[in-house]
Amino acid sequence: MIALPQDSKPRKMTYPPIQVFNFAEKNYQAGIVIKKTATGSFRIYDVEKTLVDCFRYRRRLGEDVAVEGLRNYFKKGRPGIYKILSYAKESRMSNVMKPYLQTLTGS
Repeated sequence: MIALPQDSKPRKMTYPPIQVFNFAEKNYQAGIVIKKTATGSFRIYDVEKTLVDCFRYRRRLGEDVAVEGLRNYFKKGRPGIYKILSYAKESRMSNVMKPYLQTLTGS
């Protein structure tokens, strides 16, 4: 799966199979981190941004994928709830995610 700005079109590729998600510019830029490996540098989204995007595209991915990702996030004890809420507010997913966050955090 890859994210592209809304007005971009991916090249035609037969392999590997990819699923393209088009993001508005502000959603595309938010949450990008650069990971350096032996083969080069890669731009990826941080975990919190990825979780919010899973909820944003829950109809394409499946709601179970988004909920399971959030459960796993809290099982690992990651304290980024404010980061999640910030990304959710930016992409207008606050109202969708709040019930899940309240249930999982017990508040």
